[in-house]
Amino acid sequence: MTEPIEGRLGQVGVHDSGALVGVDLNESAMRTMRADSIARYMVAAINRAQDNATTQGSRWR
Repeated sequence: MTEPIEGRLGQVGVHDSGALVGVDLNESAMRTMRADSIARYMVAAINRAQDNATTQGSRWR
């Protein structure tokens, strides 16, 4: 199952295993963000997804 994580910059899909499934950044983010900022955003979104799953009792590898 994929969990979409929405934020002010767009949406990140994270699989139950913790793998990044997809990134959908909004148009503003695509125009203004540098690649290293996009990478930090993706990592933060994955960490949030893992934290959310942990508090909800899901398993993470």
